Amino acid sequence: MIAICTILLDISIPGTKSLKEKRGIIKPITHQLHRKFNISIAEVEFQDDWDRSTLLCALVSNDKSFSQSQAMKIVNYFEQTFRTVFLLSYRIEFI
Repeated sequence: MIAICTILLDISIPGTKSLKEKRGIIKPITHQLHRKFNISIAEVEFQDDWDRSTLLCALVSNDKSFSQSQAMKIVNYFEQTFRTVFLLSYRIEFI
């Protein structure tokens, strides 16, 4: 059975003063998560806010338990690795 998992990461980016500065923070984060976990990722909300963003990650697997494990690894990795941003909340869903 195919498991499609989405992870919604709601983040705060303190101290940014422009959209250009925000993009300079978000782009490396999305690139690193994509490379490390082989996921699709995009900014889906708050594109015009300087200090806030919502990232949507998606992964596909043939094993739901693997997807669930990977989702939690992504959340934990995000919290431990990206110290310049704060994870306000996250939501994991399966389609």
